[in-house]
Amino acid sequence: MATIRRRHTLLRGFGLVEAVVAVGVLITGIVAVVSLAQSNLSASKGVESRLVAVNLAREGVEAVRSLRDGNWLKGRTGASGSANAWDTGFNSSGDATGTAIAILDVNTLSWTIDFTPTGFSDSRTRMRRHPTRGLYRQSLDNPVGETTTQFSRLITVYAICWNNPGNQETNNAVTCPGGFVKAGVRVISEVQWQEGNRTAKMVLEEWLYNWRFSYTPYAP
Repeated sequence: MATIRRRHTLLRGFGLVEAVVAVGVLITGIVAVVSLAQSNLSASKGVESRLVAVNLAREGVEAVRSLRDGNWLKGRTGASGSANAWDTGFNSSGDATGTAIAILDVNTLSWTIDFTPTGFSDSRTRMRRHPTRGLYRQSLDNPVGETTTQFSRLITVYAICWNNPGNQETNNAVTCPGGFVKAGVRVISEVQWQEGNRTAKMVLEEWLYNWRFSYTPYAP
């Protein structure tokens, strides 16, 4: 009888070990699945943020392009700095850094380039979202009802300058040196946002020329 009892005891002990191992394997599997799900969710949010960022950066460039094209349609083909200049509304020559924000009027859907902000530390670079139209936009004030997002955008506008007869070019300053004529703008649109514990950024650059540029004044 003693032998039988000992055998039953051994069988019960072996079953307990199996149960502990099985629970351990099960917990390990659950933890792995949860970790994978969290990783996929984080990756999905990261992709979404980068998609929004690249579109906001592209929008910053297109805001300047819209002003340039609008000036042409209005007959503004004069040289930079003149009363009827082709770069009216985005001429950065009066600003030390050339940094700006692009402000969208939600009623007229027209753009204004404001050179007041000097860096991302300025809260006005933060993107806000319109409550009913869902538009991302920037503002010099804090519009009531608009939601502050995680994205900030800063545009830098440099002058593209040619000298006569155009065999030399500069593009890293807001004004043209002596003997050079402004023939376009180099637009750098940068968007920053928080991604975990780091600051992520998306930078797009476009060179927009005044392709109507000529050393002979254009007469419309």
